[in-house]
Amino acid sequence: MQSKSHWRAFGFALRCILFSLVFCALADAQNRVSNIVSAIQSGQFELAVEECQSALKNAPRDPRLWTLKGIAYVHLNRPEQALPAFDSALKFDPSSLAAPEGAAQVQYQQGNKRAVPLLKEILKARPDDLTTHAMLAVMQYKSKDYAGAVENFQKGNAAISNQHIALMQYGYSLSQLKRYDDAIPVFRRALELRQGNIDARYDLALDQWLANHPQDAAETLKPLLENPTANAIALRLAADIYESQGNTPKAVELLRRAMQADPKNPQNYIAFATLSFNHGSFQAGVEIIDVGLTQVPNAAELYLTRGILYGELSQFDKAMADFEHADQLDQHIRLAFTAEGLIHSQEHNLIAAIESFRVEAKLHPSDALTQYLLAEALEQRGYAEGSPEFREEIEAADRAVKLDPKMVEAQDLLSTIYLQSARVGLAIEHSRAALQQDPDDQSAVYHMILALRRTDRKDELAALIKRLAELRKQDQAEARQKNGYRLVIEAAPNQAPAGDILQR
Repeated sequence: MQSKSHWRAFGFALRCILFSLVFCALADAQNRVSNIVSAIQSGQFELAVEECQSALKNAPRDPRLWTLKGIAYVHLNRPEQALPAFDSALKFDPSSLAAPEGAAQVQYQQGNKRAVPLLKEILKARPDDLTTHAMLAVMQYKSKDYAGAVENFQKGNAAISNQHIALMQYGYSLSQLKRYDDAIPVFRRALELRQGNIDARYDLALDQWLANHPQDAAETLKPLLENPTANAIALRLAADIYESQGNTPKAVELLRRAMQADPKNPQNYIAFATLSFNHGSFQAGVEIIDVGLTQVPNAAELYLTRGILYGELSQFDKAMADFEHADQLDQHIRLAFTAEGLIHSQEHNLIAAIESFRVEAKLHPSDALTQYLLAEALEQRGYAEGSPEFREEIEAADRAVKLDPKMVEAQDLLSTIYLQSARVGLAIEHSRAALQQDPDDQSAVYHMILALRRTDRKDELAALIKRLAELRKQDQAEARQKNGYRLVIEAAPNQAPAGDILQR
């Protein structure tokens, strides 16, 4: 027999299903449906499965029997058998809600996207079902459909008013839509439910700051800052808040605490260097990065940051040395914090991704994005120059550019490839092409710096380094907004994706 908590997770929905099936069974005294329902209600799930299998021999097209079989399998924690049973019920009675509800519960608990169309179908029949709205919102949140998630969280608000994780997801979705003032009461409610939750307090403070309520944000963060072992991320946010209020000494103090709290995190040193940069204290920034490099000697981001600071000090030889070293450590350094990128291949096994993209490229030879993705996957794999795969990589990237000259990502990729193979002229050509389409493309500026360093046209370097510094500075606020939220809510195996929410 399954645990009580497992039954509660499905309780309300399945009781509704059972009630409707019993009602139908009463009109047919010869049917064994009511006996199977009784077995499920008394926790005899194996018996219920046996009874269903026996009854289906005589009535293989009875959707009630298939639905009950699916419910019994749910309680036996055998979703792989429950879903085919629900599918059979739907096949024989597409108009019934019982099977879609059972299937939706299973798919939802597994975090499977197949739950979404099922939940939408249920809402067509029951548009005021608060819990179904909330479940759909959770699934939309997980697929980053924040507008859809907000709409359904709003409609199912009463169902999540005491559900911490659902409120966190709701607040985050609002924040992604830049509705900071609307997110504040949501995060505040999440914090009320769990006063000791660091993530809820942090996210509330971040939203208050983004909504231009710095005093409220500082007050919200106080309990975290008073802790001698304060979280470095909270300390960095507090530093940003105090700096925005003109209290630079307090910001400096907090960033020093962040470096002490987490000395191996490059972002702490970069945050201090950024503060130094903003105040024209470039040498102080260099010194802090030097300290960071004693702790994280292979952090390409630290070398890149120090190179920018050296550029501001007109020490261009040192700047270029740092840029070159950053490139050696990480040729794919993420220059724009806010860039989503198109590196889908990184989410999968690269070998499998390459084969998949090859097939797609043959099927869609005139699709620039497909050609680009193939080229990028090949480049990520790192094939040797001169190899057939290397030639295939360049050919695919070239095709992408010819098909869509405005595709900045493809121009950047070609620039990267040609830099690695020391074809400086071509690297410059593609970097300039990228900058014509997007003057704020940091990758193109960075590649231009590295390429021009190897030519006799070094007079352009100073202006480019300053431009890179400006672009990096512009990124800071948006980086905080996009990547700053603390939302560590991944479900454990065999748990519903919403964690503690939505007990039907």
